[in-house]
Amino acid sequence: MDAKKRKKESKRSQTKPDVALDRSDRHGGKKASNRCIPTRWRGAFAAAAALGLAMVWVHGQGWWQKWIKGRHPTLVSLVDDGTVPMHGAYRPAALASMRARRKTSPIGAFAWHRGGGSDLRTAFSLAHDAKFEQGDLMFSDGSGYHLHQAQGARVEALVEDQDPSGKVWTMRLHMPELQIEPSDRAESEGRKLPVGERLSRVVFYVSDESGGEAIPVRSGSYDQKKFPKQMTVDRKEGMPSGVSGDVAIRGKTTDKRHWLLRASASKASLYPQIWATCDGASYNATQVVAKRLWRVAAERADGRFEARLPNRTACPRPNFVALEWIALPPFDITVSMFEASDVSSRAGNGTPSSITSVDQEDPMLDGVEALEPCSAKEDRFEAQVCSHRAAFAARFRRLFQLHAQPGVGVAAEQVAREALSQLLAGIGYFHGHSLLSSSRQVPGIRKGPVSELLTAVPARGTFPRGFLWDEGFHQLLIARWSGPTSRLIFAHWLDLMDENGWIPREQILGIEARQRVPSEFVVQYATDANPPALLLVVEEVLDRIDAGALDEDEVSAWKSFFTAAWPKLVLWVNWYQKSQAGPLPWSFQWKGRDPATDRELNPKTLMSGLDDYPRASHPDNSERHLDLFCWMALAYRVMARLARSCGMPEDDRATFEDLRDATADLALLHKLHFNEQLGFFSDYGKHTDTLVEREIKAVGANGAIETVRIRETVVSDLPSHRFVPHYGYVNLFPLMFKLLDANSEVMRRQLEMLRSEDHLWTPFGLRSLSKSSPLYQKHNTMHDPPYWRGAIWININYLVVKALEFYAHVPGQNQKLIAQTHQELKTALMKSVVDQYSRDGFFFEQYNDETGRGQGAHPFTGWTTLIVLIMESKI
Repeated sequence: MDAKKRKKESKRSQTKPDVALDRSDRHGGKKASNRCIPTRWRGAFAAAAALGLAMVWVHGQGWWQKWIKGRHPTLVSLVDDGTVPMHGAYRPAALASMRARRKTSPIGAFAWHRGGGSDLRTAFSLAHDAKFEQGDLMFSDGSGYHLHQAQGARVEALVEDQDPSGKVWTMRLHMPELQIEPSDRAESEGRKLPVGERLSRVVFYVSDESGGEAIPVRSGSYDQKKFPKQMTVDRKEGMPSGVSGDVAIRGKTTDKRHWLLRASASKASLYPQIWATCDGASYNATQVVAKRLWRVAAERADGRFEARLPNRTACPRPNFVALEWIALPPFDITVSMFEASDVSSRAGNGTPSSITSVDQEDPMLDGVEALEPCSAKEDRFEAQVCSHRAAFAARFRRLFQLHAQPGVGVAAEQVAREALSQLLAGIGYFHGHSLLSSSRQVPGIRKGPVSELLTAVPARGTFPRGFLWDEGFHQLLIARWSGPTSRLIFAHWLDLMDENGWIPREQILGIEARQRVPSEFVVQYATDANPPALLLVVEEVLDRIDAGALDEDEVSAWKSFFTAAWPKLVLWVNWYQKSQAGPLPWSFQWKGRDPATDRELNPKTLMSGLDDYPRASHPDNSERHLDLFCWMALAYRVMARLARSCGMPEDDRATFEDLRDATADLALLHKLHFNEQLGFFSDYGKHTDTLVEREIKAVGANGAIETVRIRETVVSDLPSHRFVPHYGYVNLFPLMFKLLDANSEVMRRQLEMLRSEDHLWTPFGLRSLSKSSPLYQKHNTMHDPPYWRGAIWININYLVVKALEFYAHVPGQNQKLIAQTHQELKTALMKSVVDQYSRDGFFFEQYNDETGRGQGAHPFTGWTTLIVLIMESKI
């Protein structure tokens, strides 16, 4: 390093405060000097360290992870008190699947083909993956009831409430009578469709992928009252050959949990074929079944749809069993899972009584929907379903009070209920390892430790995995509905943190999750951040505690959780502060943008969550990112408040209060990010708006020649260090995170710009990028359409609505305009989302800023469901 550069670095280290908390003195302690350690103990410590390294070398990193976890309990183990159901539809990628939220759980699922199979190209394809069409439904109350109505069938599931028989869940598939318009030929001849075209195939499979076993047995062999004792039935017992009525499968997991699955049909003549193999798994179940059916069809040489699975076991110790029915609808298939264990070991199967019981005379049900009295239903399963649905409707109305909000009608309230239920239906459990890399500059990919995660997902069919910043928005709504569920999910995410405080932004755990992710997004880089949106939940909970909106038990539970989570939260915030530091004191920068690419019009910033939103055109180390500064200001504010509210160590509280005060200083924000020329806050970096694109021939990844589009600069406007002039969501972060003076001229200017139709205002909500930007609605590459370049996103609009709600209570010259903007924006968003849902039956990833029509992934049951809290917002 030359003298000039050394001097510069020395000056920077003196001026930039190093206020990160040191873990060694977090509780007021001091590090001991090496001279205080006797020489003999130094040798012992060295020997222990060498032994530890040897154990890691011999047994692998997994051994070390297990040892650490054995000595230091996870947050999940501290939080999981059995309130959240252990079993559920915790597999978002599948239409109708049940499992427990533990690694060794057997997985059961329905798959079906409706309407015969005259076309052999599709005869053996089964509805299984989470794909939804107009008119389809998904629903969960978060307390043990799940509904999936899609692709012609209706599947309902109930988690049992400490059933004395050991039953943990029941699923029922209803296949209604086929409604098909007859073909022209059949209609002209006055004949019905052939029987073969009216048949439906239903497959239920159960799979144990952890090394356990699943064995078909004779149903009559089990006396349900003696179930726990009869799990030792001889494996050699004969297979049923087309048994009518009930059939059974028994199994044992690798952690020695015995289970029994029983299936029955609504028609005595409806019997299944039973096929068991060692080659099946939940992530490839439909392919395995279809492949086997094709083989049977080929052997028969007639290729008819009625080809059945072979009624046999294909290996000595199967782990995959499929039951198959073919029949004329209508019919029902009911499957129940039992576990042979005592009640205490089934903790988590319970459901709060306030959720499952409901008084049909409850005034909160007035005007909700016409509900048949649950007691009038003779079938116990249907009566329980009825009770769950009524309880959900009543509790939703009592909790959110949308029916009392001006402008929120019955239709909008119903859409809001659907939004919450679909968010809850997207909660899933995953386990496996991530693929990690230290950075993009250092080659090498390694497997992370085996992890588990309970999380909501943004879209079951498109993004059935966990996203860090998405989850913060999901939890804003889930925390309102169920504190225990929110705390458990929060704990799972914090337990994913490594020793440095880094949490990978995408959690792609397990084969099924990895199959759905393009290869370029699988590896997670340890330099890449993602907005710490989970801290939004912390602030919201603290607000509700201060407002007296939570009962004593919930206040105590949240404070206990925050106290247990505090060391991890400190480590997490410190990681952002150190790893994402910018070029100037108190500045911050999203690390990981590609400075060398010429294939992107504006290199993406995936780690910010805003993907292709325009930043400085030529990434370098000079960049200062406004949104990240605001995220850090929020983090320091929340941590300081949490430290005071929950009685955290005094040195931690003082440190975070100093950080909060520094980043709340408007003079600092102006110095780092205010564009005097344009009159708003913005990013800073090496930038030019004058870029040209041209197409060239290049060698693609597969070695083939392909046409690509590259960008080039123009001599007349070379990139230089300046404030980035694009106006959009990023410029609103100081407002969204309440860093502005409510009655300042800067606030007035912000309000005028966001209300301008030339910039962000539309009849449907705030667009993501001003129409005046040269990158408005521009493709970033030939095959990369605009994403955050004009579309309306509900999560950012939610933050604006909540900030306006806050500022509207501050008296002054801007108060009236703020209140007006709040009401108009709330109304526009509500109308847009409700109208679109009423029209298509979907919540969408984003909404078109010109038409208001939904676009992108759908059904998008992640942060778009924040429309519930937008409807609730009031002044």
